[in-house]
Amino acid sequence: MSFRNYLSWYNYSIRFKLTFLLLVSCILCTFITGYLINRNYSTAVLRDYQATSNEATSRLGYQLDFYLKQAENSTWNVIGDLKIQKWLEQTGNSNRESEAEVQNTLEMYRIFNSWDIAGLWVASLDGRIVSSVTDFEIPLVKYTNTSTQISIVRQSGFYRNDVFPLISISIPISSINNGKLRGHLVLNLQFSELQRLFTETRLGETGEFYVIDTQKDIMVFHPDQALIGRPIKNTNLSEMDLQFRGNASLQTIGHTSMLIGTKEMTSQGWTIVSAVPLSEMASGLKAAKRTTVIIMAVILLLVLLLVPALTKRFVIPIGKLMTAVNRMEHGDLTVRTEFYPGPDEIQILSMKFNRMTERLETLINEVMELSKKEMQLQIRQNEATIQALQNQINPHFLYNTLDIIKSIAYFEHNQRVVDMTHNLADFYRYTANVREKEVTFAEELKALEQYLSIIHIRFPDEFTSEVFVNKKYHHCKMVKLTLQPLVENAIKYAIEPRGGEGVIRINAYSESEKLIIEVMDNGPGIPEHLLHTLNERLASVVVDLDKYKGEESYGLVNVHSRLYLQYGDGYGLTLHAFEGRGTVITVTLPFSQ
Repeated sequence: MSFRNYLSWYNYSIRFKLTFLLLVSCILCTFITGYLINRNYSTAVLRDYQATSNEATSRLGYQLDFYLKQAENSTWNVIGDLKIQKWLEQTGNSNRESEAEVQNTLEMYRIFNSWDIAGLWVASLDGRIVSSVTDFEIPLVKYTNTSTQISIVRQSGFYRNDVFPLISISIPISSINNGKLRGHLVLNLQFSELQRLFTETRLGETGEFYVIDTQKDIMVFHPDQALIGRPIKNTNLSEMDLQFRGNASLQTIGHTSMLIGTKEMTSQGWTIVSAVPLSEMASGLKAAKRTTVIIMAVILLLVLLLVPALTKRFVIPIGKLMTAVNRMEHGDLTVRTEFYPGPDEIQILSMKFNRMTERLETLINEVMELSKKEMQLQIRQNEATIQALQNQINPHFLYNTLDIIKSIAYFEHNQRVVDMTHNLADFYRYTANVREKEVTFAEELKALEQYLSIIHIRFPDEFTSEVFVNKKYHHCKMVKLTLQPLVENAIKYAIEPRGGEGVIRINAYSESEKLIIEVMDNGPGIPEHLLHTLNERLASVVVDLDKYKGEESYGLVNVHSRLYLQYGDGYGLTLHAFEGRGTVITVTLPFSQ
């Protein structure tokens, strides 16, 4: 057995297949449940984290703005001090006395303010600087800003051999006389106050907050002060996707799922970033996963233990039914199976099997009877075809004789006799071939046109025939000699009594997979009592074919019986008469090509 056949579904017992399907279904349902729990829980955690993160970062942003604004507002008295104003208005080298007064003012500010001041100095526009006592170097920077400017700088300490991050606030000083820019007050603050502020606000156990300046691409605040003022790409934030704004996202940072949130500080153009491990915010997710695994293990154990025992109850009745089928296969039609009434499908199948065996012998007899009837119908169909020609003279003798007449007329230059005998000979050649039960519509029309040409010779001026048949119907199959007998019937009863004056029209159309052919004349029509009699005779053909077996003509009954025998119910002739105006014979055939 090939590997492909080995994997075939039909190579295994029902018991194995039921166990396998239940096992796979349980595992699949457990996996889907676990996936949905994880997904929905993660979505809920992300939504809750967004709300929590927005609240925390908004509070931090407000406190950070308040801290910086308070530091700036506390310098108003210094900016408006007359000694500082006077020193800034001087040009060139100022005297030591005025510098001492400025330095004393700065010292007083430093003493009476509780800020973590790391540096404080006043710089004039011409480059002169007076500073308070500071532990850090004063950068040689020329200040030109006309509004308060806050930046992050890194400066070296005098007494500590290290580089420290500082918040540098450059405040412009304008003249109290004319409002012109005279210099700048620079205030450097340490990060100890901000460190405390960000440390007191927490998300989870290890969640952290960061402040970045995306325009300058630098780190404004980081729990690790060594990274403050560094480019963002040189910090652990380089792995984060910070393109989103105002929403929370779930990202994988260093093989750890992290919840990331952002908040814009419109006042400074900074962004506060919050980051916390997903496991800390979604502690219930681990419990849900553990529960899912436990449930899966319990389900698998129950399936392996209980399903084989349960499937046995299904397999035993099927085995009994299989044994009964094997006995019936070997010809034992007396076999019966035990069953119990109820909605159980196997019991219903057993009951159906018993009914089937009871009826099988009867059905065999019925089939044999139907076969006999089918053979009889075939014989009757052949008889009907032969009957359609039985009253005609021997066609071979006739069209041979017609050929001789045609030859004599040709030599005597009588073209009408030549045409007439030629068409008559061709028509009888067509009718003589009884081996073909069906012909195409085109072949039937050709034979009909040959017959009509003879009628036109007989009534050259009075008679009119019209054939309107679309070429798309020419390939449709139909019983041979269907139209000519109908036209001959119309000639006999509608045209001849009027001396040939009249019209016969043939048209065709399709309707609901049926081909409808209409043969119409404008004769006197059929009286109502005679029309009723004809319709009864046509209807009786369906009930008893033998009743009109001896019909000796091409008549309507003969054509209708041949159509019924060939195509069955719903096909054949239908008569419609309009007394004094004409008759319409409708032929219904299958629309097949």
